[in-house]
Amino acid sequence: MIRRKWNAAWMILVVSIGAAGCHAPPVKLSEAKLADPASVRAAAGTYWEHQPEAPPARGFRKVALVEFAVEYVTEKLESLVDNQPGVVIHEFIPIGFAASMAGAGRIRIQIDEALRKELPDDMHRYFVDRLKDEGFELVPQEKVRSAAAYGKLKLGSPGHTDLAHAFNVAGTDVGVPRLLVIEPSSDTGLILGTVDGRTVEQVEQELIEEVGADVALRVRFRVSVYRQFASIEKWSILRVTKGDAVGYHFAERSLLSDEKVVRKEDFLPVAGIIKQIDTDAYRGAVKKLYPAFLAMAAHTLAAHAEIGSEVAEAGAGVR
Repeated sequence: MIRRKWNAAWMILVVSIGAAGCHAPPVKLSEAKLADPASVRAAAGTYWEHQPEAPPARGFRKVALVEFAVEYVTEKLESLVDNQPGVVIHEFIPIGFAASMAGAGRIRIQIDEALRKELPDDMHRYFVDRLKDEGFELVPQEKVRSAAAYGKLKLGSPGHTDLAHAFNVAGTDVGVPRLLVIEPSSDTGLILGTVDGRTVEQVEQELIEEVGADVALRVRFRVSVYRQFASIEKWSILRVTKGDAVGYHFAERSLLSDEKVVRKEDFLPVAGIIKQIDTDAYRGAVKKLYPAFLAMAAHTLAAHAEIGSEVAEAGAGVR
């Protein structure tokens, strides 16, 4: 029934797909072959890559982890086809706009608030352990947060709603994100800007000198639901600041759970499909998903930072 309600959106999305190309479908965890450390390290380069226009600096070991947060995609657009379009332009065509306003192709995801706040701490602890396994030294979080430079960063509240994607047309392999709810770990803040008019990177440069780090690192992992499955997603990002050099690693592929996590779906005009999530199933699915994805992120940082082959050979896998 719900799939039939998407037909109007699907017919219009054909225009977008033909014009902009499409993404390869994401794979499930069991199909990704990431069960052992060697497989995780080998696959890291296929899931993460640096931004060509802004490659992260090399040659660092001591890290100030300034931000660790999870971006939950709670509203998005999805096409019926498995290969999601690279760009979606149907809303700028009158008939497509009308279909979209009726709710066709729109997805809303209801994730339990307590769970939203729980997962970032679990993922933060795991990521820090993987960074250490890869040979990084981390500045104690208390030292980072007590630094005078840290006080010059503008922090957002947990559960911050990011509306910057409201009119986004760029798609990923799991759809077009439109609304994000961002939850930081309890040990780090959610950075929205600065209080003195400088860029975040300029304040980070000051913080690096103050705490004796080589780089400042900001991390956001994107989590949601695709179809019936939990997802950890493309466009997760690692931001690295070292002196005047600012660079990025982006996740280039999403990864899906094997378990279904959607308890119920309803279709409402304008709103679209409302997905009610089974909290326990979602928690279990994400906890199985993130180890490999985060381990690949940590290995990507280590490989680019040129930490040393002897450390990488003994580096982190999935634990």
